[in-house]
Parts: sequence; C-alpha cells; structure tokens
Amino acid sequence: MRALLTAIFLCLCVIPAVSAADADYKQVVIATGTNFVRVRLPLTDVTGKVRVKEMTPDGFGIPIAPSKTVLGEKHYLEWQIGYDTPSANSPSVVPQIKFTRRGETKYGHELSKIIFESVRLGLLSTNDLLREIATLKKIPAADFEESRAVQIEVATNAATDGFQSAVQRLPQFTKTTPHGSVEIQPNSSRNSAPSAIRR
Repeated sequence: MRALLTAIFLCLCVIPAVSAADADYKQVVIATGTNFVRVRLPLTDVTGKVRVKEMTPDGFGIPIAPSKTVLGEKHYLEWQIGYDTPSANSPSVVPQIKFTRRGETKYGHELSKIIFESVRLGLLSTNDLLREIATLKKIPAADFEESRAVQIEVATNAATDGFQSAVQRLPQFTKTTPHGSVEIQPNSSRNSAPSAIRR
C-alpha cells in the first residue's frame, strides 16, 4: 500500500533535474521555495539508491556510470525512495513524523517529506490526501504489491558441479505519467523497492 502511495504522489510532485555543479553530493536533499518542492538526487553512485540506468530491449535497465556515459533517450533515473528512517539527522527527514515499528523509532523520510512540504505549501491539500486514502480503501488488499509473493522456482535436479539452479520471479507494477513512469517491486524481504522515474 505504501508503494502505491509512492506511485500516486510521485505523479503529483515535481522532480527537477540536477546540474553538473551538484555532482559531488551523496544524499537526496529535499528543499522548498514559496510554491515548489525541489528534490536534488545524487547521480554519482552506480550502486546507490539513486542511479542512472540504460534501458535494455527486454524493458529492464542496467546501471551505468553517468560520469563515463553520454546520457540520452535510452537512459533513465531510478530512485529507491525512502518512506522512513531511523536517523533523525538525514537532510530529508521529517522530525514531526515519528513512530515506533518493531521496537525501533522511525521518522518520516523522503516521500514523507515531499508530501509533508507539499501540504505545508498548499500544493496538496489535506482533502487531496483524504481522497487518495478513500480511493485506496476501495482497492482489494490482494491487488497491492505487498500481497504478491516473490516466487522462487528451484530445479529438481542438481546442475553442474553440484549447484542447484533457482529462478526468482518478482511481480512488477508500472504506471506511466506525462512526467515519466513509476515502477514498484516487492523484494525478497517483502519490502517495496525501486521506484524508477523515466523522463
């Protein structure tokens, strides 16, 4: 359900591009102006939670080194957006959103900050949020990605040198918007993972 909220609210929020002068930072930074929320995404880490990928013919992307590649139409940005964090020191934390999950104190983070600041600035209203919550309540729980199991198919006979082959299948949900697309996948630990933004 949280991942579906990611898809909905990323469609509503503006994710501007970053300049070459900002290439030395490593953290997602969310800042506001009088009537906008700006998200600065680091593009320097090939294996980080924000990375540039190259679209492959099968529709999936492979990470590339943006500092060594001329970016074009076949490239897109993948951001594994955070909902919460145990750290109160992140530049994208919302200290006003604090709760305990499995005995650990958590704070709102990244997506929470985008929504929080959008409401504070009047870009989103509490009525907008209530309308989305009401819509989500009408969707059967089985339709959310959290209800879709990761499937693992294990071969019945051993492969070469005693190895046994297995195939892991992840359900993927995609929503295309005029600003890009959002992909949601549950991972093997049952948490939602990457949201890809394609422009």
